Amino acid sequence: MLTLKLSSNETILLGLENGLVHYSFDGTSIPVTLPRVNDGHWHNIEVKWMTAEIWFGLDFGQFEATVPFEARIQNLHVSQVYVGNLEERSVTGCVQVSLLDLAHTKI
Repeated sequence: MLTLKLSSNETILLGLENGLVHYSFDGTSIPVTLPRVNDGHWHNIEVKWMTAEIWFGLDFGQFEATVPFEARIQNLHVSQVYVGNLEERSVTGCVQVSLLDLAHTKI
């Protein structure tokens, strides 16, 4: 659904697998425990990179999950953003709005 390339050439992927939110950092899958979202309704998914963890919010905070994460992502810049499959440059499904908080230039 969304691919971010970082200044250190690492890749972050945010997508869906079997209706569940899937997140990976440079090829390493990060387990996210949130409800299924393949129910035919619109959903809001937020991801915030914190000092030592990643926060996931679903449907404006109705469901939340926090996952411990290494600090190596701190102070890196987002250099490229892709919506859809990075290789095919496509989306299967619907994306209404995709926002990246550009008020902060580092994640």
